[in-house]
Amino acid sequence: MANVIEKYVQDDEKKFASVTLDDASGQIKAKAFGDDIQKFQNLEQGDTIGVIGLLRQWNQEIYILPEIMKKKDPAFLLVRKLELDSEKPKTLDPDKRLELKDKILDIIKREEEKGGADIEKMILD
Repeated sequence: MANVIEKYVQDDEKKFASVTLDDASGQIKAKAFGDDIQKFQNLEQGDTIGVIGLLRQWNQEIYILPEIMKKKDPAFLLVRKLELDSEKPKTLDPDKRLELKDKILDIIKREEEKGGADIEKMILD
């Protein structure tokens, strides 16, 4: 999911088209060559699109060679952001993290006299 920032089409002997895409984390270009430039025909600056394609590199530039590009409703970006936010791993609050660290250190100190701590025992306790 990204917004089209810029579009360029060269429709002469050397057919070429590119769009610059921005997904709020960065920008990348999607490029097409030959008859594949028709995939860019209906795209305009400001459109929200979904892209499936192959990553390619040429002259130290990484770009997408699109296989599928579909226009999406701009509200879909919000839906997608909410989906991704709900999938983010939850982190422990600092107090619980410190409590867990202290518990692990206590187990290690206790078990040190017996030749070392058993990792499985620490995890299960």
